[in-house]
Amino acid sequence: ITMEVQSTAGFELVDQLTLNNASATMTGTGATGSLYFDKVTLTAGTLDVTGYSLIANEAVIVDGGTFTGGAEAADFNGAITISGGTFNATSGTMTVADGFTHTAGGTFNHNGGTVEFDTTTGGVYDVAVSETFNNVAINKAGGIVTITSDDTLVVLGTLSLTDGRFNTGTLDARGAVTVAATYDAATSPMTFSGGATQIFTVGIATSIDGDITINKTGGSAVEQSGTLTLNAASQDLTVTAGTYDLNGSDLTVNGTT
Repeated sequence: ITMEVQSTAGFELVDQLTLNNASATMTGTGATGSLYFDKVTLTAGTLDVTGYSLIANEAVIVDGGTFTGGAEAADFNGAITISGGTFNATSGTMTVADGFTHTAGGTFNHNGGTVEFDTTTGGVYDVAVSETFNNVAINKAGGIVTITSDDTLVVLGTLSLTDGRFNTGTLDARGAVTVAATYDAATSPMTFSGGATQIFTVGIATSIDGDITINKTGGSAVEQSGTLTLNAASQDLTVTAGTYDLNGSDLTVNGTT
């Protein structure tokens, strides 16, 4: 099954797409452009958007089959729910405006790409204990990403905290972490657990209200760049394993260290 793209303006599927045939593979063909969908339900078969950017304006539900994101940009304006099958994210940038749920069944593959939580709306991110991403960015202009309590978002690559905030749950950073001056005070605890040196760049001193834990393997270090003030009530900095290197920067902790 192919979707003919007539021009670089893309192909627009106004209504919902439901794919429920294990023998079916749906791909794009024709001019380079974007594939537009409203609601997408993938129960069996393969939806392969390789070679095209993707815009999904409503919910995307994967309860079977295989979604292949290719390498182009993918923009999800509704909630993503994975309960079966395989979701292969784009190796480019995947923007997510609403919730992300993967609590039982199915597989999410980050494919070496970037997930950016965007728009001003909030969203609940509910996973089965933990979910592993490559790069993660939040750029929600005052919006909130709520990680379900006791869940962890693992970030193997760069974690970019640009605007909005993460609340509850835990962020497990294993690469560089950058906090922009526009990032809002966030309550989600953050753990640094990468095996190599991690650079922690802080653009505004009081941007993090959650606890910070250093729990690294192999005696590696977290190197702070920029002034950091941890002054929320009972906010702690805990070094369990590895080294926290101020690297000439200022650190104030009003909880415990």
